[in-house]
Amino acid sequence: MLNKKPTITTVAVLTGAILGLGATSSSPIQPAQAEEKPSMESAITNEKAAEKLNQLYNRAFIGKSISYASDFQINKTTQKEVHKALGQPMPANENSEFDIYTATMGSPGFGFSYNENGTIQQIRYFGRNVERQQDIGGVTPAVLSSKLGSADNIRFISSTGEMNYIYKTGKYEIQFVIGRDNTVSHVNLMVKE
Repeated sequence: MLNKKPTITTVAVLTGAILGLGATSSSPIQPAQAEEKPSMESAITNEKAAEKLNQLYNRAFIGKSISYASDFQINKTTQKEVHKALGQPMPANENSEFDIYTATMGSPGFGFSYNENGTIQQIRYFGRNVERQQDIGGVTPAVLSSKLGSADNIRFISSTGEMNYIYKTGKYEIQFVIGRDNTVSHVNLMVKE
């Protein structure tokens, strides 16, 4: 097994377009489409999705996430500190072990589960709802492989029909859960199993 390190990637606009970042269509490309050059809008979206992927992966090595959750750390930050910083979470459904903070205009959604001692056990990143292709919705399994290498483990989640691509990051692991549309639906960060 390779000893993985945080990625430092300079993403060229053309590279993102060639790799198909953000491609969500499952229909085959027709010859006429294959000859078209990627639009600037599509290339910018792809570059931003790759940048988000690298940010999430690099922060996983220190047990932290990104955006407004960037100061929260696995096994250190308490539920009380999260609530003080973010306010009360959405009302939980009976089966949820997570405090959920939904995505708002320009801000991503997060979920936090807690250990018995009240510290964060898992950080779940849902990304943004608006312009999702510029976030984790622009990341496919091919992009994960291209940018991060082979996953350390891949699991099928039978209850949801999703695939979980797991990367070990020191004493933590980051899991990219691929939805039925073949893009990342959410990202889990936790202590390595």
